[in-house]
Amino acid sequence: MEDIYKELKRIILEIKNTESDFTPITIDIAKYFNTRSYGNLVLEINEDMESVLSHIKEILYFERLADIVHGFNFTLKACLYNQKELTVINELLLKISGISIDKNEMDFALRSPKEFVQSKIDYKTDAEIQKLFDARISVYNYTQNDNTNYTLYKKAFVISVILLKNEIEKYFNPIEEISNDYLYLKGHYTSKGIDLMNDPQFSSYQLISVNDNFNLQDVYPPRVYDINCGSTIFLNGVEDYVYKYLLELYNKYKFNLSLKPSSIFFLNGEFNLVKIEEHLETGKYFDINNLKQKLITKLYNEEYDNLWINVDYNDLKFEEILRDFSCYKDMIVTQVVHCQYIIDNDKIFITHLDHEFIFYTIDEFDKRQTSPLQKGGAMTRIKTFKIDNSKIPITENDNALFMILKMKFKNTELLEEYFDKIEEN
Repeated sequence: MEDIYKELKRIILEIKNTESDFTPITIDIAKYFNTRSYGNLVLEINEDMESVLSHIKEILYFERLADIVHGFNFTLKACLYNQKELTVINELLLKISGISIDKNEMDFALRSPKEFVQSKIDYKTDAEIQKLFDARISVYNYTQNDNTNYTLYKKAFVISVILLKNEIEKYFNPIEEISNDYLYLKGHYTSKGIDLMNDPQFSSYQLISVNDNFNLQDVYPPRVYDINCGSTIFLNGVEDYVYKYLLELYNKYKFNLSLKPSSIFFLNGEFNLVKIEEHLETGKYFDINNLKQKLITKLYNEEYDNLWINVDYNDLKFEEILRDFSCYKDMIVTQVVHCQYIIDNDKIFITHLDHEFIFYTIDEFDKRQTSPLQKGGAMTRIKTFKIDNSKIPITENDNALFMILKMKFKNTELLEEYFDKIEEN
């Protein structure tokens, strides 16, 4: 597998160096099918098919595992909160996740849902994983009928696409997979006349020593600027909050500091732009121009909390869908803030504002996670207050809508991102 990952890294570098917009969404992998590097990758996979097949099933297994854990944990907690019998719980669990539970397993499942689900699924024999793999093959069958190389190495070709997509996704995580393969970084330094192995911290621990020749940048993602080689080096395995605290200590006490560099992310020149850790899945952020059209926006976080904003010309509706949801009897409860507004001389004025609770069945709520059209019909919605016939201005320093939302909704982080997105340091 080591040679295969070297080929993967080589292809990603080629893509990175030729694409002006290097993001997982914009990369067209098909453009690289006929390159020598891609051909080498397919041949390497074909040579090592048995171990690669096992590895690819693990990747598909973890994709499937994330979906199952989410459905299992949500259903189990909802059932227990509403005091459902074990037979009813298992009926729902089998329907949603394909997993049942014994009474003596309950504590383990609630404490560690991921580990519990893992104990119930064997990726080597799981039929759903084979279906996922077969589905990917059928997709590429449709697009590659006339490709001779694909016909010869069909299975290796499909695996190469899955592996490449998986590796590209890793590089856009805040922390890429920890790696000690520094072939490309060492080559970059060599091209500048510098031998990284002369740094005792690098030769021993694969860390770079910080000294007066480095500018430490308090930006996200964490990085340093090496003045000697004129390059920005991104860091690996050091979270932004850890890095920020290390900088505070370093500036205050001046000690020997060494940091782990990325094995692939480095740029010529000093790069100061800040990447926002966006949680915007669809739509646009709050702006007067975005309030003059029909627009659905969804923001999310790592805990699967969702904030939905539905703009319908002069009508604006916010709904918070939480992983740690509230229940009433056998229903799941969400909050909605509804605002009507006018735009006069490029200024926004609130003419109506209300807050209400929405009630969902479990099935309705499960569908609501992904569909803005799903309504909560388990019970008539309940309003808690309503403002009519108003003309309340929304300004940068005085935003009554934002204040009400912050007071009522639990996830203020997503609200703040929607109303105030900072793009540069």
